[in-house]
Amino acid sequence: MIDPRLEATVEIEIPFHDVDSIHMVWHGNHIKYFEIARTALTRLFNYDVAEMAASGIMWPIIECNCRYINSISYGDIILVRAWVSEVEHRFKV
Repeated sequence: MIDPRLEATVEIEIPFHDVDSIHMVWHGNHIKYFEIARTALTRLFNYDVAEMAASGIMWPIIECNCRYINSISYGDIILVRAWVSEVEHRFKV
């Protein structure tokens, strides 16, 4: 079970500029939605981009996987959840 203090969920309404000519979200935009959720998560710890830069410790994204199970269309409302799954030698979301 995930500690709810280590989880953030954001609601996103799909804007027109994120879809292709058939009104489906372009596959690369999914990563943008992940980043929105990751930012919401790090803000829970007061560790947004400015705090990260000030700390001198950077957390670059080194791996990202996505499995496209369903399509997302213009106007859909989606929930994107980010959670901390590992904190030791890395911060895995």
